[in-house]
Amino acid sequence: MTVTVSRLRKAQVVPDAERPPNVTRRLNREPGVRALLLGSALLSVAGAVLGVGAWLLLARGIAGLTFGPHASGWVLPCALLLLLLRALVNAARESWNAHRSARIVGELRERAAASLLVLGPGFLADLGESRSAVGVLESLPKLSAYYARWLPQAAHSAAGLLVAGAALCWLDWQSALIVAITVPLCVLFLVLVGWAAQDASQNAWTATTRLGARLSGSLSALPTLRAFGADAAQARALASEAQTYRAATLGVLKMAFLSGFVLDFAATMSAALIAVTVGVRLFEARLDFAPALATLLLLPELFGPLRQLGTDRHASMDAQAPARSVYALLDMPGVPSGTRRVEGAPSLHLNGAGLTLAGREVLRNVNLRVPAGGRAALTGHSGSGKTSLLRGLRKDLPLSGDVRIGGIPLEELETQAWRENVAVVTQRPRFLPGTLRANLAVPDAELERVLAAVGLTASPGTVLSEDGYPLSGGERARLALARAALSNAPLVLLDEPTAHLDPLAEREVLSLLETLFAGRTMLLVTHRHVPAGFAVVRVVGGTLVPEYPTSERAVPA
Repeated sequence: MTVTVSRLRKAQVVPDAERPPNVTRRLNREPGVRALLLGSALLSVAGAVLGVGAWLLLARGIAGLTFGPHASGWVLPCALLLLLLRALVNAARESWNAHRSARIVGELRERAAASLLVLGPGFLADLGESRSAVGVLESLPKLSAYYARWLPQAAHSAAGLLVAGAALCWLDWQSALIVAITVPLCVLFLVLVGWAAQDASQNAWTATTRLGARLSGSLSALPTLRAFGADAAQARALASEAQTYRAATLGVLKMAFLSGFVLDFAATMSAALIAVTVGVRLFEARLDFAPALATLLLLPELFGPLRQLGTDRHASMDAQAPARSVYALLDMPGVPSGTRRVEGAPSLHLNGAGLTLAGREVLRNVNLRVPAGGRAALTGHSGSGKTSLLRGLRKDLPLSGDVRIGGIPLEELETQAWRENVAVVTQRPRFLPGTLRANLAVPDAELERVLAAVGLTASPGTVLSEDGYPLSGGERARLALARAALSNAPLVLLDEPTAHLDPLAEREVLSLLETLFAGRTMLLVTHRHVPAGFAVVRVVGGTLVPEYPTSERAVPA
């Protein structure tokens, strides 16, 4: 067997990742948003026209009752009818917004789920506890408020300003001039408060993810924490994170109240200014009663939607952080898949292979040759890229450079079929909750043979949890090896399967490899012991360098 490795090169400077595109712009370009806004805007215009017509008729009817002998009998019923129609139109608009936003978010969820399936289970491990605890897909409902409330409300406010502003210009141009000055000030206040509120919303999202990550990690490690008496310290850390989350949430609420107060104050002062000027001109007989009353009745049509827009502004800010996570997932480059397949034990040929994750160069210029049925052991410090190389060979992560499996370029292999030809044994194997027999799913005769081969004395009827309880660490490692042996996969990737065993148990388990996987190609990641017959290479800074001859020996720390 021959293993060729590259010389260590100086670290290359990786350019900073480009700034991600504007999230709001991407949200607004989602399929179906244009139809959502068009339908909502049309219904908003119809509702605004009906509302303005109703207030004009109502002002005319009240003026007729106040200063005339009588009002027309049809005026008030028509005004009530218009208000009823307006209520129906608003209900239709809310229903349209909810329906279309659910469709947009549903399509986005399908794309995110499809991206997760394409990226494979290896990518899920890279999400980290902070993101997996909150859940990328579970955060998508926050986008529903963005599409059902914020965008339609922006269109509704524009429609109200357009229709009510035109009616106000027709009734009283001086009041319309005041509105033309005060409305931009309200929008300016909304933007200024929104900037501060956006920072508060981002802090709250960060606190949420950190609290979820710590809680998830604490629950998974609770037996170990209790065993070493560290549960009290972890409880104090959780309490500290909870306090941070509480403070961040209160910060968002404070900004929400401040936003509402600023807009209410600006709208109230604007309405008061218009009311004073209208009252003075009415007292001086420079304005008739009917248009003066109609002007005052139209003010809620102008400032009401703006105040609601300030409230719904937080729906836009709450959608920013989930949208970044979702688009980061959608932008993640997938592993290319072809149509070719490998038969039998494959050879591995890597020439100038590399791997980049999140803008960071994990592996570079990796040269490795392992013949069909050969064995190689990868050693090196944690984080040097050993596991990433195994995951790249399984097509969980995209490897660059010339990587050939059995003479076939890796990108030309059909991904799912190739993954079925790769058996992976990790240091923390997972099992199906159920019996040992159900986990191996072979006839009893074959089951007894493989259990005897790996030296596992547990009963086939032993009920296992997901992490293999009640088996010991050595028994779990043996069971994981038995499962890999029964898979008949021609390529076996062993990622520190004996990391949690003592040296004696580790030697016993690793001594089974030659018997269990005879004729198969093997790559072993280890920090301590290397079995006989394995060519040893060391991963240093993302590059392979030769180190030991192919004889059994221990790996120094």
